[in-house]
Amino acid sequence: TQKDIHTFSIGLKESPDLYYARKVSKYLKTTHHEVQFTFNEAFSKLSELIRLIETYDVTTIRASMPQYLLSKYIQKNTKIRVLFSGEGADELFAGYKYLAYAPNEDELRDELYDLVKKLYKYDVLRTDRTTAGCGLEVRVPFLDSDFVSFAMNIAPSEKKVTKERIEKYILRKSFENDLSSEVVWRRKEAFSDAVGLTWVEQLQQKLNVMISDHEFNSNKEKMNVRTKEEYYYKLLYSKNY
Repeated sequence: TQKDIHTFSIGLKESPDLYYARKVSKYLKTTHHEVQFTFNEAFSKLSELIRLIETYDVTTIRASMPQYLLSKYIQKNTKIRVLFSGEGADELFAGYKYLAYAPNEDELRDELYDLVKKLYKYDVLRTDRTTAGCGLEVRVPFLDSDFVSFAMNIAPSEKKVTKERIEKYILRKSFENDLSSEVVWRRKEAFSDAVGLTWVEQLQQKLNVMISDHEFNSNKEKMNVRTKEEYYYKLLYSKNY
């Protein structure tokens, strides 16, 4: 008999991720958990999050918040303690949009190698901290050592985005008979956007009001920050550490 597989997604109301996760869950017949969060709920937990992940890196914090809120939900509402996550796929299969501008195959190969090598500092670290902080363990199948070796030995010419080939083409192609085309060929979205485009917009708008231009301009050089959002994260980081 097939085991009861649980799947999880999180987003602001009507976020793209919630919509597509719902479709995949229905197709795969999983027990699906859909978590909706509000901006105010997330904003109130920024200091708590920064203490947990030990960084003031803007992109990391934006993406960590929904992951952290989802981990808290899983801890509180289920007995599940081991999760699978998809970290590594973008780095192995050229999933980031900017990689389309690689001037040649050698530079694309070098950039992908560098991205994979640094995963432990960013996405993998973020995922580990946000889940482990809630008593959960994450496993990352794409980063199995044999699979990494296999994927990194695929010619970069097969990974480069072209007019005919979308990002992560090889990976998508391998699943085109197992999932709906609407999901398989969906364009790449950053996690912090896919949970709801207004998440980042509301962050920037709120902090633009909270922090005066005078306060920001008086401190930005001393704190080595470029935006009010980065300034606020660094303030919270300093208070925690």
